[in-house]
Amino acid sequence: MTPPNPNEDTTAIWVLLNLVNRHVVGRFETELKRAGLPNTRWYDVLWALERQNCEGLRQFQLEELSLFDQPNLSRILKRMVEQGLVTQCAAENDGRGRVLRITDSGRELRTQMWAVYGGLMLSEIEEKVAPEHLEGLKNGLRDLLPEEWATSI
Repeated sequence: MTPPNPNEDTTAIWVLLNLVNRHVVGRFETELKRAGLPNTRWYDVLWALERQNCEGLRQFQLEELSLFDQPNLSRILKRMVEQGLVTQCAAENDGRGRVLRITDSGRELRTQMWAVYGGLMLSEIEEKVAPEHLEGLKNGLRDLLPEEWATSI
């Protein structure tokens, strides 16, 4: 028995999602590099940690909150700790576990990166998508996410 094929709209959406992701993330990476700033994964880590205020996150929690796949997260975190952007402290209830927190230097870097990042969000998304499509696009994309992810957006 042959599995059913997706319809043309579903196939087009799949292709468009991947092309848009490649294009937009590529632009973000290029412009951050041009500004002498770290890549989007660094921004993602700093943003997730900053949203937690003083509480901090364990590495597995950070992975769950990340916007990007983090296959090299341990290596990224090591470099960020070495540069004084993030601190690692022993977890209270688990001597082997580490709690990650953003430093003041990390907050400053994230603010510098936001100047590029936020501008690109405007030029690559907000200025290109007609206002009457925004709500439908947002809702449609949210429908593709697991429920626990979609509730935080």
